[in-house]
Amino acid sequence: MKRFGMTVFLVSLLAGLPPAGADGLQRAQWVGLTNDRRPAEWSARDVVFNRPPHDISSWKPTEAELRSTPRKSFISPLLRKEFSVKKEIESAIVSVCGLGLYELWINGSKVGDQVLAPAQTSYDERAFYNVFDVTQQIRRGGNAIGLMLGNGFYGQNVAFAPNLSYGAPRAKAELLIKHADGSTWSVLSDDSWRAMGGPVVFDNVYLGETFDARRLPPDWSSAGFNDSKWLPVEIMDAPGGRLEEQQLEPMRKVRKVEPVAVWPAEEGWIVDMGENMTGWLQIAVNEKKGTVVQMRFAEHLMPNRRNIDTASTGIHATGGEQKDIYICRGGGKKETWEPRFTYHGFRYVQITGLSSKPDAGDMTGWFVRTDVEKIGSFQCSDELINRFYEVSMRTIEGNLQGLLSDCPHRERCAWMGDMHAVGEAASYNFDLRKFWPKVARDIETMLGEGGGNEKAGLPNDPRAPCNIAVGKRNCGQARPDWGAATVLVPWYSYLYYGDMDLVKEAWPMMEGWMAYLNEFALKDGMVGDGYGDWCPPGSNAKMDTPPALTSTALYYQSLMAMQTMAKALDKPVEAAQYAEQAAVVKQAFNKRFYKTSDVPVEPVPEGTEIVIVKALYGSSSKQIDLTPKLRSLVASNKYTFKITNPFVGKDPAPGQKKKLELEYTVNGKLEKQTVNENSDVYFFRKSVAGYGSQTGNAVALFSGLVPDGKEQLVADGLASLIMGKEGGHYTTGIFGHRPLYTQLNDYGHGDVTRHLWRIIDWPSLGFMTEKHDLTTWPEVPYNWDTTRRYLRNSFNHPMHSGFAAAFHESLGGIRPDPETPGFKNIILKPCFLHDLEWAKASVQSPQGLISSHWKREGGQVIWQVVIPPDTTATVEFPNGRKSETIYGGSHEFSVKM
Repeated sequence: MKRFGMTVFLVSLLAGLPPAGADGLQRAQWVGLTNDRRPAEWSARDVVFNRPPHDISSWKPTEAELRSTPRKSFISPLLRKEFSVKKEIESAIVSVCGLGLYELWINGSKVGDQVLAPAQTSYDERAFYNVFDVTQQIRRGGNAIGLMLGNGFYGQNVAFAPNLSYGAPRAKAELLIKHADGSTWSVLSDDSWRAMGGPVVFDNVYLGETFDARRLPPDWSSAGFNDSKWLPVEIMDAPGGRLEEQQLEPMRKVRKVEPVAVWPAEEGWIVDMGENMTGWLQIAVNEKKGTVVQMRFAEHLMPNRRNIDTASTGIHATGGEQKDIYICRGGGKKETWEPRFTYHGFRYVQITGLSSKPDAGDMTGWFVRTDVEKIGSFQCSDELINRFYEVSMRTIEGNLQGLLSDCPHRERCAWMGDMHAVGEAASYNFDLRKFWPKVARDIETMLGEGGGNEKAGLPNDPRAPCNIAVGKRNCGQARPDWGAATVLVPWYSYLYYGDMDLVKEAWPMMEGWMAYLNEFALKDGMVGDGYGDWCPPGSNAKMDTPPALTSTALYYQSLMAMQTMAKALDKPVEAAQYAEQAAVVKQAFNKRFYKTSDVPVEPVPEGTEIVIVKALYGSSSKQIDLTPKLRSLVASNKYTFKITNPFVGKDPAPGQKKKLELEYTVNGKLEKQTVNENSDVYFFRKSVAGYGSQTGNAVALFSGLVPDGKEQLVADGLASLIMGKEGGHYTTGIFGHRPLYTQLNDYGHGDVTRHLWRIIDWPSLGFMTEKHDLTTWPEVPYNWDTTRRYLRNSFNHPMHSGFAAAFHESLGGIRPDPETPGFKNIILKPCFLHDLEWAKASVQSPQGLISSHWKREGGQVIWQVVIPPDTTATVEFPNGRKSETIYGGSHEFSVKM
């Protein structure tokens, strides 16, 4: 029995009208169709299914296969009923639950502008219904109501495994009509409805949709249509969970994306949409009856640019391509079509079957996502940094698919670790006040479903979530670092929006998870198990931070969040317990990981004796000796330089990757560095406080785990690890990358952030943006130019967009105050980043607009801030100036730098 997630029903604003769904949907029956009897004129050889292996010429379906076809897609039926209204109508409300996806039609018109409804849930635990006011669409006399059903995630049994389906599509509906005389009556889904297999002859959320326009009966949802050849609906079993009205914003087509180029492919045509997007392509064609127009979707092209490369969008994971097929009705008129029951992640489309080159004006891309409001903005004087922000936002918004998915094509799963890696960046920029509660309830429905982790000594337990928050593909019990989302998702809703209702509701779940970790995962104050700092540059084989460090840090973050939320709930005993446990964990963490060891620090103080032993620059086959040049540099007390061809004086190996191999002594001790071209070189000494890796230092600072008074030393070590040991590059995975730049900036190393945001060699955000400036990747492969192996991974992964929180919290300086959540008091703590002329950020908080805009003028910075009425802000200046408290309104500060 789950602990929270009460059913919520619509409370009608129409006086005297019973709540839609509260009664009628209980009396309505689940209806559908699994055995489709097709009229003789629609023969088997006319129907094209979009199923693996996707060679439509090699598969001839039999009549039996045209019936219920698990592993080939369940039937997508059309359901309809006619009814007559005899009296004047005051109002009409319809409630519908169509699983997995549905379109509702009344009197020949689609109801609402939502798409891909309802939002995905674990359907055996709960399913959403939607409510619409259809007063203007119901008329006196004859009426018709129709439903078109698709598989969605409910009937998905093609990708990954055959056991992920909950069954064939089904629906439950109630139309509640109130008359002017006060009387009411309902049209309910029951055995009086009629059904037939519809024009969607294949649909799968991963693999695409096949639509045979010849099979769409004109006026099928209008009164007077002849459905005598249709079948009676089948009464279906309920999914097994509770019905709830969907409170989350619906999925919608939020913006158009126009093609930027069309050119010939080896077969058909390549269409370039100009950005990596989530959604689909709408086409307008005028072809002969039965013409098969096929659209295949991908993020990348093959090297010849005349074929798409489907590898990154899931074929190696799901076993099939993203592909839509439209079979033309014909008749000499232009036909406009877009899919209903699938979506894709893509930039390129390869179209075949057309008799001529498609006109760009006949194609429209639709960006599709949960229609939450965009509430954050950021801009600065550096266009490359602006691109980092735009790329991150496009990545996040493309994965707001009723949940926070890991990618919009390959897996499309709500992985728990991804959620909290990007959760704060998402909360700054999108209104997730309804989104996070939905996600928290998703997590709750999966408690105890993971089966445990015997190897790690973590038994199956009703308090433990799954690695994936919703659906049958749960990928086992959550490891401690991924499961941190159980606490951190409600925490984000509390911190950024002041949502006490969710904290109260989710408290038993959060307490249960923390108790489970304390009982089974915690050993000597440490949490040892976890996936670790996932996907650092190169691959997980490059991970340089032990999972115990990041898992323990996330456990500590959860303890501190629980302490704050316990105080807010007036639970002083629990708050004290979590604080006490946090102190134990902090002590154990530092005993194990904090040390003064071989980590680099720069720059070398002037006067230090440095002797250049050897300096060779070039490729593996051709090098030049820079030893005399660097000796001259050191002799003039210059200890940093950028290794570029202009610095060297010539290019020793044109067209090849080059590096500097450097040996030198510092006060007699030999040091060695290997630095890639176009990188900064720093001479350095060793021995400074830290946690052994960039992620270790950044996460410890971010979590508040550093021993009191040692923060600056650890931050110095972080900067040195980047600029010294790694030659000016980051090595962090998803957990280390999230806080990296804010921590550098907070402790006076904005110059290192500026460096990291300027370079474009591997690994860097600039490298990723220059190679593919559309979305963030799961990892940054070193050998991009020499192998295409990394195309097996998606190039639209929000887990690596978490760093974008720095644009608001650091460059803009806008931070929530945990003691007064929802930005009732705002912490304003900006970094006036080195070399930037100006930056501005804003957030439409629950209290109102918060904005921060600074610009350089002469030797000072003019900083303008706006905070909402009835709020306060604590202003912390980056130059050591005493902090101030300000009140609602506009304020301007002059800051000497």
